[in-house]
Amino acid sequence: MEPIWKDIPSLDGYQASATGEIRSFWKRNAGPIPVKLQTPRTISLSTSTTGYSVFRARNRAGERKQIRVGRIIWETFCGAIPRGRYVDHINRVRDDNRVCNLRLATPAQNIWNTKLLKKNGLPKGIGIRISGPMKTVTYRCNLTHNGKRMYFESFKNIESAILCRRVLSRMFHGEFACKENL
Repeated sequence: MEPIWKDIPSLDGYQASATGEIRSFWKRNAGPIPVKLQTPRTISLSTSTTGYSVFRARNRAGERKQIRVGRIIWETFCGAIPRGRYVDHINRVRDDNRVCNLRLATPAQNIWNTKLLKKNGLPKGIGIRISGPMKTVTYRCNLTHNGKRMYFESFKNIESAILCRRVLSRMFHGEFACKENL
């Protein structure tokens, strides 16, 4: 099925599809004076150093600029992105720019939908504590919400701590809780 293309409001001569593709009506390497084509060409997307799909386009002032595809897809199909909001990839795949995989998020909500494992190998929101002469190991569940870190129950096994974290994440973070943590 052929994707539906819409003009990108902030970029003259460019279109976006709901499947995350970008196409241009401008001829490549046309020199200082842009040449408009009758038939658009699909633009090859690049990946930024942070893993997001990007492309280079001329803005209305004629300057070439690197643009994140997810933001353009959102603006084209859903409207302007309010100041202080991010475009969040629901499935956490940074180059999956389908409209159905994007949503607006506050900075905090964007962080809630992040990696499952920390550098030390423990799941996100689980801390380990070794105490006493017997080197007793306990696992503690923690969660950050509204800028405040909250510590909850200590558990003798990691499975119970993970279950506690999942319940709390869903309770406090709602739809922005990382799906892998649930």
